[in-house]
Order: sequence, then structure tokens, then C-alpha cells
Amino acid sequence: MLTKSPTINPRQFHAHSLAALRDDRKLTQKKLAEIIGVRPNMISGWENGEYTPCLNNAFALCAALECRMEDISIVVTDMDL
Repeated sequence: MLTKSPTINPRQFHAHSLAALRDDRKLTQKKLAEIIGVRPNMISGWENGEYTPCLNNAFALCAALECRMEDISIVVTDMDL
């Protein structure tokens, strides 16, 4: 049975931050997509706020962009609940 990977809540994802971080690192959408193993249209969609990455892709983005999850998303901890 296929299950969907959990995604970041769209209200908690900072699409503009993703674009800025990518630009700061002088990466094209195509190059970032190659690094994390997705199609370039996925990067475009995330940056435009059309959809949000699954958690696996969010962690891959952080690794590729050398940033923290907090830089691209609001992180909710047990203390916030």
C-alpha cells in the first residue's frame, strides 16, 4: 500500500526564503533539483507556494542549501503543543 510522505504545513513553509537561499548560493532551480533528486518544476512549485515539499525533500533542501529547517519552515516542537 502506498502512503503519502508527511509534508510541511503550507502555512508554515517559507517559499520566499527557499528562493532567497537558493539565489544566495548561486544555484539554479535545475541544479538544486539535480542535487536533491527532484524535477526542476518541483523547485519552482515550492518557491511559488503552489505546494510544499514532503519532509524528506525538506531535509534534502536544507542539506543542499546548508541551512536549518527553521530557515525554510516554522518548526513546531512538543513545547508548542
